[in-house]
Amino acid sequence: MIKIRKYIAGDEKGIFSLWNRTFGNLLEKNDIFSIDSRWWEWRILNNPNGFPDIFVGCNDTGEIVAHHLSEKFFVNSKEKKLTMYQGSLTMADEKYRGVAFLKLVNACAKEITSKDALAYGFPNKASSYLFEKVGWKDAGVVPVLGRPINHLFKLFDIHKEHPMYRVESVEKFNSEVDTFTESIKEIFPYSLKRNYEILNWK
Repeated sequence: MIKIRKYIAGDEKGIFSLWNRTFGNLLEKNDIFSIDSRWWEWRILNNPNGFPDIFVGCNDTGEIVAHHLSEKFFVNSKEKKLTMYQGSLTMADEKYRGVAFLKLVNACAKEITSKDALAYGFPNKASSYLFEKVGWKDAGVVPVLGRPINHLFKLFDIHKEHPMYRVESVEKFNSEVDTFTESIKEIFPYSLKRNYEILNWK
């Protein structure tokens, strides 16, 4: 029996334990990141966009065996400002996968809908099937543009091609970034709000 509820203070210890049981130490495998109290303080407690929506699944003994969080983002558009959530850190103990995922996603979808907000994400094939089961729509493949970085491409080439631009390294962003992002938001139908506070946090 799985009970789905919202996060309460102190759950992070159970979330860390679930992460370790599910993924182990990914840093040793040269993979993504570790989940610990330092990460939690930065990503969750000090998030300038606000505290994420976090749901956990508990078994009969109260142990956290499933987890899902949705981080909040603010989106600029020509019509209005939108609130958008991106799901991440979706995981479940091996014994509780399937049903636990479905319940977590369903609880998250209801929460986001109640706030008149949007949600987006990039699920794998297995989790995409569960998302669609609870009413989420597949918007299709998101195109990704990139340019290979090799010895023929260097940052200072930008200055050579466009002398009016100057590229320099900075320790921190300042309010000039806000002026720039505000000036270009009308060019794009949608754009994430990225002020200097958010960029410095990142």
